[in-house]
Amino acid sequence: MPTAADIKYNTERELQIAGFNKLISKLKSLLKNSDEPFNHFDWKLDFPEVLNPYLVPDEKQRGFDIVIGNPPYGAKVNDSEKNYFQLNYKTAKTIKGIQKGSLDTYTLFIELGHNICKKSGNLHYIVPISITSSDSVTGVHKLLEETCSLIKISSYAVRPEPVFENAVVNTSIIFFKKDLLPVKSILSTKMYRKKGELNLKYLLENLQFINVLDVKLSGRYPKISLDIEKQILKKIFNQKIKIRDLIKQKGDPIFYRTTGGRYFKIITNYSTGSTKERPIYFDKNIVNIIGAILSSNLYFWFYQIYSNNLDLKSYEIESFTIPIEKLTDEIIIQLEQIYSSYLADIERNANIRQTTKYANIDSFKEYKIGKSKHLIDQIDDIICPLYGLTKEETEFIKNYEIQFRLQDEE
Repeated sequence: MPTAADIKYNTERELQIAGFNKLISKLKSLLKNSDEPFNHFDWKLDFPEVLNPYLVPDEKQRGFDIVIGNPPYGAKVNDSEKNYFQLNYKTAKTIKGIQKGSLDTYTLFIELGHNICKKSGNLHYIVPISITSSDSVTGVHKLLEETCSLIKISSYAVRPEPVFENAVVNTSIIFFKKDLLPVKSILSTKMYRKKGELNLKYLLENLQFINVLDVKLSGRYPKISLDIEKQILKKIFNQKIKIRDLIKQKGDPIFYRTTGGRYFKIITNYSTGSTKERPIYFDKNIVNIIGAILSSNLYFWFYQIYSNNLDLKSYEIESFTIPIEKLTDEIIIQLEQIYSSYLADIERNANIRQTTKYANIDSFKEYKIGKSKHLIDQIDDIICPLYGLTKEETEFIKNYEIQFRLQDEE
């Protein structure tokens, strides 16, 4: 009578033999077509001393100590490839209420790099900045936050000049330590920008990180470096009402642009005619207050640190809070008056630019929002104290990236 151990051994042998038979069939096929190019790569075969379970039986020791790369991004995949990735990659799967999957090649490479890292190994990749700021990376964030006690991300802009030579997109460098422990620290930096000379070696050796674990949003890690920024975020999140709580199916509109406006966002209570414009609706007694707050330096800073610095997504509007219980009649009147003056001022400073006719468009309106910065500052002087910001914090917000925001406004 065979024992359980005998059955286990025989079963394993049969599976092993079946695997060998499959490989032998492949080898016979290759021998029949020996002149055909053989493009094949298998981690276990090409790096057997690192990843082959027969040579490295201890799973904790299996894998690379360090994985370094600059993976491709934005590659097009066909339906067959999509099906394969969604079947074999955790981060490619969309699970309702839990995560949105990504089929971007760089996120697939992050999961692959994670898989071939040994326990206690680490990974360093240069990737697009969307790793910090996209609904579609929630699957990646979930994987890393469940298995890596330390995640570090530093971020770099391409405007006004690329920090990295030949870079064409805003970039992040991600590091994680795969120790199969829940995340304890997500260390982030501000968005580093270049204007004029920059000692890249000095910059990379002196990056300023701060733990943002307690101020992360869905698919978004804030790009901040200073404790004052973290304190401001906590004060924003202390407010109970988010903009999403105030949105209506019908009502008075606020218009925002989904793209464009590098250092200022155009938020109006009327259509400017832009093809990139989208409306959101509110009660008429609050609509201009929302417009004023979304035009503030405080909101611009919030947008910059949670976004890809290119697109304005509805989530980044809806997640912002409103200190609605502190909006007295007097404050509402003040904000409405300043917002009205601000809208009149941006129209007064706008230029009509002629362009080569394309898609029946031969001109467009160019806003110079920086010329109205003094009015934006007045909005912040009113709203920042409502969020509990100190005078120092308010001045920080009003002067955030001011050297870049005002450089092209003449």
